[in-house]
Amino acid sequence: MKERIGKAITLVTTLMLISGCGSAPRYGTAEKLPVAIARAAGVELPVPGRVGIYISPDELAKKIMFRYSYAGYWFEEGRAIQQAALRVFGNTFEKVAAVDEIANPEMVIRVKGKTLQNPLLGTYYADVTADFYRFSGEYLGQLTADAAADGAIDSQAALDRAHIAAFEELAKKILQDQKILAAARGGK
Repeated sequence: MKERIGKAITLVTTLMLISGCGSAPRYGTAEKLPVAIARAAGVELPVPGRVGIYISPDELAKKIMFRYSYAGYWFEEGRAIQQAALRVFGNTFEKVAAVDEIANPEMVIRVKGKTLQNPLLGTYYADVTADFYRFSGEYLGQLTADAAADGAIDSQAALDRAHIAAFEELAKKILQDQKILAAARGGK
């Protein structure tokens, strides 16, 4: 019986690799935004301006547990979201820091997100939301994005890649939003 199960697992694994399901991560390069995207939007990177990133204390403290079979793995989801936002927006804007670490930013971005995981496919899914405000408090709008990254059930790196990829998608949308870009530059 064990031999049959082993052969079935080998067959399923082989079919997944052939079909591309077991290939390298699909999303989340964790690198700077492609210059071509910025050029297509007519934007020079980094966008001038000082941007503060805000994540509520409740969101920052949020932890998530993924279970598979008899094992469970805890991740600090809030910290992963904050670090991904700082990393990606740090490549997008000239000066980026947590809102309490930057003096008089032109714009504040409030970030939040959620993560799901499919243990059978080995895929992490990240949904992120960003609300944009001028430092004066004027609300500019909201953008959302999502992405996925492959990795083992206990992979912090895969969870991070999923969040980074989601924020990269969000950054692409920012580069096409003239109202948000003007606010980041300190304009009206």
